[in-house]
Amino acid sequence: MKYPTVLPSLVAVLVSVGYVGAAAADTGQDDAKEAALVLSAKTSIAQAVETAARQTGGQPLKASLEKDNDAFTYEIAVVAKDKVVEVMIDPASGRVLQTENEGLIERLLDGESDNELAGLLKLPTTLSDAIATAEQDIGGKAIEAGIDDENAVPLFEIEVAKNNTIKRVYVDGTSGEIAAGPADEDRD
Repeated sequence: MKYPTVLPSLVAVLVSVGYVGAAAADTGQDDAKEAALVLSAKTSIAQAVETAARQTGGQPLKASLEKDNDAFTYEIAVVAKDKVVEVMIDPASGRVLQTENEGLIERLLDGESDNELAGLLKLPTTLSDAIATAEQDIGGKAIEAGIDDENAVPLFEIEVAKNNTIKRVYVDGTSGEIAAGPADEDRD
Protein backbone atom coordinates (compact mmCIF):
# COMPACT_ATOMS: atom_id res chain seq x y z
CA MET A 1 0.00 0.00 0.00
CA LYS A 2 1.55 3.22 -1.18
CA TYR A 3 -1.31 5.49 -0.08
CA PRO A 4 0.15 6.29 3.36
CA THR A 5 3.30 7.73 1.74
CA VAL A 6 1.42 9.56 -1.02
CA LEU A 7 -1.01 11.32 1.32
CA PRO A 8 1.60 13.35 3.25
CA SER A 9 3.22 14.40 -0.04
CA LEU A 10 -0.13 15.46 -1.46
CA VAL A 11 -0.93 17.44 1.69
CA ALA A 12 2.50 19.15 1.50
CA VAL A 13 1.90 20.13 -2.15
CA LEU A 14 -1.58 21.50 -1.41
CA VAL A 15 -0.32 23.47 1.59
CA SER A 16 2.57 24.94 -0.42
CA VAL A 17 0.22 25.90 -3.27
CA GLY A 18 -1.99 27.63 -0.69
CA TYR A 19 1.01 29.53 0.64
CA VAL A 20 2.05 30.53 -2.87
CA GLY A 21 -1.47 31.78 -3.58
CA ALA A 22 -1.52 33.74 -0.32
CA ALA A 23 1.93 35.18 -1.08
CA ALA A 24 0.75 36.25 -4.54
CA ALA A 25 -2.28 37.98 -2.99
CA ASP A 26 -0.02 39.70 -0.46
CA THR A 27 2.27 40.85 -3.28
CA GLY A 28 -0.67 42.46 -5.05
CA GLN A 29 -1.69 44.25 -1.87
CA ASP A 30 1.92 45.28 -1.21
CA ASP A 31 2.21 46.63 -4.77
CA ALA A 32 -0.92 48.74 -4.26
CA LYS A 33 0.42 50.03 -0.92
CA GLU A 34 3.80 50.85 -2.45
CA ALA A 35 2.17 52.59 -5.41
CA ALA A 36 -0.09 54.66 -3.13
CA LEU A 37 2.84 55.59 -0.87
CA VAL A 38 5.11 56.66 -3.73
CA LEU A 39 2.35 58.62 -5.44
CA SER A 40 1.65 60.55 -2.21
CA ALA A 41 5.24 60.83 -0.90
CA LYS A 42 6.80 64.26 -0.55
CA THR A 43 10.11 62.87 -1.87
CA SER A 44 10.25 60.90 -5.13
CA ILE A 45 12.71 58.09 -5.75
CA ALA A 46 14.35 60.33 -8.36
CA GLN A 47 14.96 62.97 -5.66
CA ALA A 48 16.25 60.25 -3.30
CA VAL A 49 18.72 59.09 -5.98
CA GLU A 50 20.03 62.66 -6.36
CA THR A 51 20.30 63.02 -2.56
CA ALA A 52 22.25 59.75 -2.31
CA ALA A 53 24.62 60.89 -5.08
CA ARG A 54 25.27 64.20 -3.30
CA GLN A 55 25.67 62.47 0.09
CA THR A 56 28.28 60.00 -1.16
CA GLY A 57 29.83 61.76 -4.14
CA GLY A 58 29.21 58.58 -6.12
CA GLN A 59 27.17 57.10 -8.97
CA PRO A 60 23.77 55.56 -8.03
CA LEU A 61 23.22 52.11 -9.53
CA LYS A 62 20.06 50.80 -7.93
CA ALA A 63 17.10 52.30 -6.08
CA SER A 64 14.14 50.68 -4.40
CA LEU A 65 11.35 51.26 -1.94
CA GLU A 66 11.77 48.81 0.94
CA LYS A 67 9.54 47.97 3.89
CA ASP A 68 11.23 47.31 7.23
CA ASN A 69 9.21 47.04 10.45
CA ASP A 70 6.10 48.53 8.82
CA ALA A 71 8.05 51.62 7.67
CA PHE A 72 8.98 52.33 4.07
CA THR A 73 12.37 53.75 3.08
CA TYR A 74 14.13 54.34 -0.19
CA GLU A 75 17.32 52.29 -0.42
CA ILE A 76 19.83 53.60 -2.94
CA ALA A 77 22.99 51.63 -3.85
CA VAL A 78 25.79 53.98 -4.87
CA VAL A 79 29.32 53.27 -6.11
CA ALA A 80 31.60 55.76 -4.38
CA LYS A 81 35.40 55.62 -4.16
CA ASP A 82 35.69 51.91 -5.13
CA LYS A 83 33.02 50.74 -2.69
CA VAL A 84 29.28 50.28 -2.72
CA VAL A 85 27.37 52.43 -0.24
CA GLU A 86 23.73 51.81 0.69
CA VAL A 87 21.88 55.05 1.49
CA MET A 88 18.48 54.88 3.25
CA ILE A 89 16.18 57.88 2.72
CA ASP A 90 12.81 58.71 4.26
CA PRO A 91 10.16 59.17 1.51
CA ALA A 92 8.13 61.55 3.70
CA SER A 93 10.93 63.99 4.54
CA GLY A 94 13.72 63.28 2.04
CA ARG A 95 16.11 63.00 4.99
CA VAL A 96 19.04 60.57 4.90
CA LEU A 97 18.34 58.04 7.65
CA GLN A 98 21.45 55.91 7.38
CA THR A 99 24.39 54.99 5.17
CA GLU A 100 26.15 51.62 5.15
CA ASN A 101 29.19 50.37 3.30
CA GLU A 102 28.44 47.06 1.61
CA GLY A 103 31.13 44.47 2.13
CA LEU A 104 32.69 42.26 -0.51
CA ILE A 105 30.62 39.22 0.56
CA GLU A 106 27.35 41.13 0.22
CA ARG A 107 28.40 42.45 -3.20
CA LEU A 108 29.28 38.94 -4.37
CA LEU A 109 25.92 37.64 -3.14
CA ASP A 110 24.25 40.47 -5.05
CA GLY A 111 26.23 39.36 -8.13
CA GLU A 112 28.11 42.63 -8.54
CA SER A 113 31.72 42.24 -9.62
CA ASP A 114 34.23 45.06 -9.96
CA ASN A 115 34.19 44.60 -13.76
CA GLU A 116 30.38 44.91 -13.88
CA LEU A 117 30.45 48.01 -11.71
CA ALA A 118 33.16 49.61 -13.83
CA GLY A 119 31.14 48.91 -17.00
CA LEU A 120 28.00 50.41 -15.52
CA LEU A 121 29.82 53.55 -14.49
CA LYS A 122 30.85 54.16 -18.11
CA LEU A 123 27.29 54.21 -19.46
CA PRO A 124 26.23 57.56 -20.90
CA THR A 125 22.77 57.19 -19.31
CA THR A 126 22.62 57.60 -15.52
CA LEU A 127 20.08 56.00 -13.21
CA SER A 128 18.51 59.46 -12.70
CA ASP A 129 18.19 59.92 -16.48
CA ALA A 130 16.59 56.48 -16.88
CA ILE A 131 14.11 57.16 -14.07
CA ALA A 132 13.11 60.49 -15.63
CA THR A 133 12.59 58.84 -19.04
CA ALA A 134 10.47 56.02 -17.56
CA GLU A 135 8.36 58.39 -15.44
CA GLN A 136 7.70 60.58 -18.46
CA ASP A 137 6.77 57.54 -20.61
CA ILE A 138 4.23 56.18 -18.10
CA GLY A 139 3.16 59.47 -16.50
CA GLY A 140 3.77 58.16 -12.99
CA LYS A 141 6.44 57.95 -10.29
CA ALA A 142 9.21 55.34 -10.07
CA ILE A 143 9.20 52.82 -7.22
CA GLU A 144 12.27 50.80 -8.13
CA ALA A 145 15.11 51.14 -10.61
CA GLY A 146 18.22 49.19 -11.45
CA ILE A 147 20.35 47.91 -14.28
CA ASP A 148 20.10 44.59 -16.09
CA ASP A 149 23.46 44.13 -17.80
CA GLU A 150 22.96 40.48 -18.75
CA ASN A 151 21.81 41.38 -22.26
CA ALA A 152 23.71 42.54 -25.33
CA VAL A 153 22.61 46.08 -24.46
CA PRO A 154 22.55 47.16 -20.81
CA LEU A 155 18.97 48.02 -19.84
CA PHE A 156 17.72 50.01 -16.89
CA GLU A 157 14.63 48.33 -15.48
CA ILE A 158 12.30 50.78 -13.78
CA GLU A 159 9.01 50.06 -12.04
CA VAL A 160 6.66 53.04 -12.23
CA ALA A 161 3.49 53.57 -10.17
CA LYS A 162 0.44 55.12 -11.78
CA ASN A 163 -3.15 54.91 -10.52
CA ASN A 164 -2.08 52.45 -7.78
CA THR A 165 -0.69 50.00 -10.33
CA ILE A 166 2.91 49.29 -11.19
CA LYS A 167 4.27 49.20 -14.74
CA ARG A 168 7.73 47.95 -15.78
CA VAL A 169 9.70 50.11 -18.23
CA TYR A 170 13.09 49.44 -19.82
CA VAL A 171 15.50 52.20 -20.80
CA ASP A 172 18.53 51.53 -23.03
CA GLY A 173 21.67 52.31 -21.02
CA THR A 174 23.57 53.49 -24.08
CA SER A 175 20.93 55.62 -25.85
CA GLY A 176 18.68 56.63 -22.93
CA GLU A 177 15.61 55.70 -24.99
CA ILE A 178 12.66 53.45 -24.05
CA ALA A 179 13.50 49.88 -25.08
CA ALA A 180 11.88 46.49 -25.31
CA GLY A 181 12.55 44.33 -22.27
CA PRO A 182 14.34 41.01 -22.21
CA ALA A 183 12.75 38.35 -24.41
CA ASP A 184 11.45 36.39 -21.41
CA GLU A 185 9.60 39.37 -19.89
CA ASP A 186 6.74 41.49 -21.14
CA ARG A 187 6.25 45.13 -20.34
CA ASP A 188 3.35 45.21 -17.88
